[in-house]
Amino acid sequence: MSEQADLIEKQLDHARQAEGAIAAISFLDAHALLRIELTKQDFIESSHWEVYDTSRCLAATGPYVDLKKIRLELTARKSSVTDADIGRLVTQSPSPDDLEHYADIVRRVSIARQARAVLDKAVDRLISDVEPDSVSVLENAIRKIEKIKEPIAPRAAKIEILSLDDLEKSYPQEREPVLDGLIRVGSVMNIIAAPKVGKSFIASNLAFKLAASDSFLGFPIVRKGKTLVVDNELHRETLSQRYRNTREAMKVAHDRRGMLEFMPLRGIPCDITRLRESLKHVEPGTYSAIILDAFYKLIPHGVSENDNAQMGGIYTQLEAMANELATAIIVIHHSSKGFQGDKALSDIGAGAGVISRSVDAHVVIRPHEQQEYCVFEALVRSFKQPEPRTIKFDYPIWHLVEDVEAKVAQPKPAGASKREAEEAEHDRVIRDYLTENSVPQTESAISAALGITKPKVEKSLKRIGAYIAETETNRWGKGVLKWSLDPQYGDKFFKTDKVHNGTDFVF
Repeated sequence: MSEQADLIEKQLDHARQAEGAIAAISFLDAHALLRIELTKQDFIESSHWEVYDTSRCLAATGPYVDLKKIRLELTARKSSVTDADIGRLVTQSPSPDDLEHYADIVRRVSIARQARAVLDKAVDRLISDVEPDSVSVLENAIRKIEKIKEPIAPRAAKIEILSLDDLEKSYPQEREPVLDGLIRVGSVMNIIAAPKVGKSFIASNLAFKLAASDSFLGFPIVRKGKTLVVDNELHRETLSQRYRNTREAMKVAHDRRGMLEFMPLRGIPCDITRLRESLKHVEPGTYSAIILDAFYKLIPHGVSENDNAQMGGIYTQLEAMANELATAIIVIHHSSKGFQGDKALSDIGAGAGVISRSVDAHVVIRPHEQQEYCVFEALVRSFKQPEPRTIKFDYPIWHLVEDVEAKVAQPKPAGASKREAEEAEHDRVIRDYLTENSVPQTESAISAALGITKPKVEKSLKRIGAYIAETETNRWGKGVLKWSLDPQYGDKFFKTDKVHNGTDFVF
């Protein structure tokens, strides 16, 4: 047994040296790491894994990575890697050309380690069970070992050149839609709205609809199935209550509860690279959709939301993840500050312009000109452009409103807010003045008492719904109106918008 133990230890030492070489290459050429893919369980030494994972993440999201940047990111991640560890690795100076060789060593030893662990558990079960089902135990162990071997297969898409005939023959039709008119399997969709509008409820509504319905806000659901909700904003108690309320309001059948799964990440550091790694072993096609709520918390430390190159790298990872898992990925993101009604759809969304250009569907929810509604609009890549539609949020459900035209609220003219505030103040003081005076008042009397010009008084009287109580003839023989808020004068009105002589008024 000692000879076997010595052989295993030599194997592990060989893997540690290969791990160290990979970690050292991180400092020499971090972008070279994008040629390989390893998991945390492939590494024996945690410090080697942390350097590899940190450097690869930086390389995937930025054009330039150096030793200082890696050290700062390790510190931000509260890594256990010390300056002594970094110094030891830097002195190795292996060639980046040998990276695949080192990665192959690490993978093979990792498989051997994991296979031994599976076999050890199988042996323990055979020994501990009174009447073990030997065939079942061994078959289960073989299945687990076969699954362990899967990560050896390269996950990067092959780069190739195809003729038109090959392209049409190999890909005769579009990918299967998830939401017909919006998004397909292997695609990424943004849902953009201002903070606190209720975009997270769009996500929860969609998740339940994918499990139990035929359409969502007028878009037919083609691929029903399980949904994974990755939530990094809500405490688990809040997440539970929100989805319970939504489920009960939508009257989702009890047997559909199992169609939703959650990955609560509030308080857990997890960027897009780490998320992709954590989902690496999920069977493709397990989920019809994966909802990421909210996107800004998945952006790696040090990556700028406004940098097109860096955000392009993030969305490339999202696209790869959608393909690897044969799912649709739905990103919940916030709009930029300020009024959105006068912007093009592709310009809505905080951060770099590539955020809207990279996706297959860019959904935007903006305020309707009628305050209680919103407008749902989308730019899509592989469908006919959908018409804008009016939607309404009645907590906790979003509804399609078919009888209200979808009109986005437009920005008010410059100075409108100040003018509206002034008009509101005029309305208030004139209303109070007429209420306090039981006798009907002329516009001149109101103007003199309150210091408001007569034209503004006239406009305010109409806004507040004042009644023409009577007219009197002034010394020039013109009819002068007297106004009141008393409803007894409600059946008296005048024909025109301007003050004329008394003959133009009808009583």
